[in-house]
Amino acid sequence: MLEFTNYIKIDASGNRVGADAIYVSNNIFQIMGERSDFTDAELTEAGYASVIDSIRSYNNGDSAVDIVPGDIVKNEDGTFTQQWSETEITAAEKRLRFLEVTRGFYLVNSDWTQAADSPLSDADKALWVTYRQALRDLPAAITWDDIKGADDIVWPVKPGAAIPAADATPNPFLDEDEDGTPD
Repeated sequence: MLEFTNYIKIDASGNRVGADAIYVSNNIFQIMGERSDFTDAELTEAGYASVIDSIRSYNNGDSAVDIVPGDIVKNEDGTFTQQWSETEITAAEKRLRFLEVTRGFYLVNSDWTQAADSPLSDADKALWVTYRQALRDLPAAITWDDIKGADDIVWPVKPGAAIPAADATPNPFLDEDEDGTPD
């Protein structure tokens, strides 16, 4: 109960006291006498209530949705639930989050291929020119409404990189489901 829940202060009638005060597990651990095995009745007697769905695993910036905590509402049964606000990010924000940093990294790390003193042959340099242009053209080639995260972007393959064959032997170190997809 302790590590996946936030808590609020309640009065004797079971109503929330102080709309801004939220207590995390470390606070409640101290408040409850350094015990984590307290019951809901003991928590209520001490003037606190747990908040259902108060902890969510998410990282803003990792998906096409920003998630922020909303109101804490009292349910008919007297329990409390954390509401969440989910907002789809714009195409411009998706481009910043999922494309620009990685694309810039790829371009900077391939700058050497175009230097006058590069050890590459003219033919190899031309392959890198094509790759670098594909990186530059990538934003216009993406349907941003379809992008939900960084993994949805199909990056150009740099020259010399091995592309696994469709019928390649699966990696024995990956734990795969019956359909062949990694867990």
